[in-house]
Amino acid sequence: MLGLENAEEMAAAARLMIDIQGMLRLTIAGAYREQEAPDALRNALARAGHCKDHESLRAQLLSAQQSVQAAYNQHLADLASTG
Repeated sequence: MLGLENAEEMAAAARLMIDIQGMLRLTIAGAYREQEAPDALRNALARAGHCKDHESLRAQLLSAQQSVQAAYNQHLADLASTG
């Protein structure tokens, strides 16, 4: 069972991804290419992720990814490997 801290981190990561994916679906067709994205889109994505700028959003996304991976490794990796 997930502890409260892990559950809150997982919920926050899910909310972040939903917000970012929602913005992407509303603004572009096809794949998001960070290097080709106009500043206006990058700024809109940062706002959707409640960040001050795109670099802060990248850091928040990486942190969320690491939290989810750590929770998976702690709670589910053994179950997944046994089948």
